[in-house]
Amino acid sequence: MAAAGNAGKGPVLPPPPKVGGGHYVMVGGKPQLIKAVGPGKWAPASSIKAAKSTNANAGFSSALYNPTQTLSGKALDTAAGNIADAQTKGPISELASQMATDKTSNQAGQQQDFGYYMQLAQAAQDAVGQQQQQGAALNTTLQGINTQQQAGIAQAGQQAQGGALGRMGALGLDGGQLAAMGATTAQQQGIGALNAQTFQSAGANQAANYTGQATAAQGVAGLEGEQQIGDLARAGTLQNEPLTAKIASLQASRGALKATALGSLRTAERNYQVAEQGLQNTANAQGITAANDVARNKLTASGQAVTMRGQSITQQNDLAKQLQASADLSEKTSNDALTQAYRRSAAIVKSGGKGALSQAQQNAMYSAIDQARTLIGTASAAGHTAAAIKQSLQTGTLIKGLPHMDPALIEAAYELKGWGYILPKTAQQLHMIGLRGGRYQVKNAPALTPVNAAVKGALGSIGIG
Repeated sequence: MAAAGNAGKGPVLPPPPKVGGGHYVMVGGKPQLIKAVGPGKWAPASSIKAAKSTNANAGFSSALYNPTQTLSGKALDTAAGNIADAQTKGPISELASQMATDKTSNQAGQQQDFGYYMQLAQAAQDAVGQQQQQGAALNTTLQGINTQQQAGIAQAGQQAQGGALGRMGALGLDGGQLAAMGATTAQQQGIGALNAQTFQSAGANQAANYTGQATAAQGVAGLEGEQQIGDLARAGTLQNEPLTAKIASLQASRGALKATALGSLRTAERNYQVAEQGLQNTANAQGITAANDVARNKLTASGQAVTMRGQSITQQNDLAKQLQASADLSEKTSNDALTQAYRRSAAIVKSGGKGALSQAQQNAMYSAIDQARTLIGTASAAGHTAAAIKQSLQTGTLIKGLPHMDPALIEAAYELKGWGYILPKTAQQLHMIGLRGGRYQVKNAPALTPVNAAVKGALGSIGIG
């Protein structure tokens, strides 16, 4: 139903508060928090005054919350009643809250349905008026058509009689055609009038039919609205009947719950008194045994901790030795490959650049270039100048384990660090020392535009350009 669709567009109530109880209902178009003040009775939360209490344990003075007190007499009865209430009051309050929420929602649905069907009734009333207006307009239009048709037929007859036929008739030469023309004109006017009556009658009947249908639709809308609102009211009543039955059942079960709680508390109290004495007799012996166990465990744990620390230190020393040996071997292997490459490069230079390094030797030099790029960035960030960095790379004193580097390799590292490629001049120097292949791209320095000039100025501190 349309009303059911509209029901989802109503105001949304906030969820019930997690602390303090109660729930929200719509009052004057605004949500208001209400709380239970009695069976089936509710009041605005703002009108309920909180009881003042200076005792932090207020509400927990019952012997049920104090294990040191003996449950008997009034205290036992009160404790049993509290247990029964704990099983009934909460559910009853929740059920009553649900009933109130359902009632509010049902009333809101009835209001929305009423508004919806009032709109339908108004639309039906407007349709009745529109059909009546259209019937009147149709009648007026048909009357106008009839008037125009009669005038047209009369004008055609007059034009025919006033022309050559009329002049011949005046001379007695028309052979009776002038009189026949007049009769024909009168006949056509009669036919037109009869047709006009037929059309007007059909239009009136159609308007009456449409008006009757609109009036019937109006009555149907009103009847459906009444039925829908009645159905909602009955549905709300039926919806709350199970809740009402549950509340009555909970209230009736309180007596039985209290009796059960009395028996359980009484039995537990007696069992506690019997067991308390036996526990007291064995407490001292258990305490002595526990103290001895703790002392032995501490001694055992202390010895285990010393042994574990010794093992850990030994393992750490062994691991450190293994890592150092691996690092020394890796450094020696790398340095040996680069040293061999330098020796071969010197021979190539003496021969005027004839010959080339082996692939392994070229890889060693390329690796040195890549390592130098990283070291240049680190040293520059630390504030070292380009001259100092180049000097340290040439002498092999920048970091431990890195041998001295050829100036051409250092320049290539700077250009790759700054430009991303090697300049032709440096590429020729690398070619002269035996490097071949195209690992790095070779380009000319960009034109000295204002932007490139700024870049070149910024990179000049590390020796590029």
